[in-house]
Amino acid sequence: MIKRLGPALRSMPHHATPLKFLMPGWYALVMGLAGLSLAWHRATPLLGEMAGAVSLLVGALAAAVFAVLAVATAIRGRRYPEAWAEDRKHPVRHAFIAALPIAVLLLATVGVALAGPQPLLRALWWAGALAQLFVTWWVLSRWWRPPAQGGLQWRG
Repeated sequence: MIKRLGPALRSMPHHATPLKFLMPGWYALVMGLAGLSLAWHRATPLLGEMAGAVSLLVGALAAAVFAVLAVATAIRGRRYPEAWAEDRKHPVRHAFIAALPIAVLLLATVGVALAGPQPLLRALWWAGALAQLFVTWWVLSRWWRPPAQGGLQWRG
């Protein structure tokens, strides 16, 4: 089966700049991993310390994925500012920008669940919450604006 897929994979277009196409929706990976970590944490009383260990490992993986995505997003923003502008103007992708602050909120929640309340985690949560408030306001204002003022074109 892999031999049959080989020519098809080789014929697929490959971009020399894959970082240009890193959309904010990739932060959904962090959201899913953080949610899984929280679920394992809640299962600890029923399943024992092994569930707590899984929660810790998955939470650490979520933090590592977030760190890699954050660095890649920063590099993308510097190298391809037009791609970031495209994401903000796109009729669907613009809403996925909210995945970044949600990922921050969930990571802070995982940190509090695993390590208890800490000032750094509280600051991280507030930063995520304020960023989410801003992004929500921005997305909604874009939806409500007329198309002539940069809003979305709704089909009637």
